[in-house]
Amino acid sequence: MSWKEYYRDVNVEPMLAHKVQIQKALTRIKLVNSEVPVLPENNPITLMLAGYHPGATNETNLLELLNCIHEHPEDRLVMVDQNHTTQTRFPKSSSIQADLTQHLPNLDGSIDLSIMHYTLDFIPDSAIANVGLSASHYLSPSGLLISVNDYSPLPFLSSLIGSLVNRVPIFVRPTADIVYELSPYLKLIFWGSGRFSNFHVFARADSPLYEYPLSEDSICLDFDD
Repeated sequence: MSWKEYYRDVNVEPMLAHKVQIQKALTRIKLVNSEVPVLPENNPITLMLAGYHPGATNETNLLELLNCIHEHPEDRLVMVDQNHTTQTRFPKSSSIQADLTQHLPNLDGSIDLSIMHYTLDFIPDSAIANVGLSASHYLSPSGLLISVNDYSPLPFLSSLIGSLVNRVPIFVRPTADIVYELSPYLKLIFWGSGRFSNFHVFARADSPLYEYPLSEDSICLDFDD
């Protein structure tokens, strides 16, 4: 299956399925970082979809998801994917075909919230740190990167099965590996677990936002509760 064929697959989880998780995570982050303006309601923000499947971002669901995150008439949406561009009815939007492992100089410091909906699961180990480096450039000082990732107690086996089923390379990783690979450039500020996916929020390494201590005895938000 080529990428073009993969994008035609309609049996994909919509981004809107994570609406509640995103709302819970942002509420927790704002509570912990009460002295830092995180996505302030009265100011417009720039949101970014960093790698996306057209089937996960249909027009109605996408607008509902974005409005639940932040609602301001001057909000801007940037959609970035290495394989295609998409036009939307979102009032202020642009679509860029670009590689997320590369520096995106036109976006430097402009993104307040970037969403990666299983995007990292398609990035090989050799390139995942470059995703963090690129994000550290395009995120604003208090900007957030939300990454939803597959969860499996047997990541190698799940990667193999996922690659065979989808016929495109899949890389399932535990949270600790994702944090380690991104840590030179990004820091973890929140994470949550679900039955089939993990939910991570990162900020720039120099961000004023509180860094979440990832350890065996740390407690994340259980989204199955």
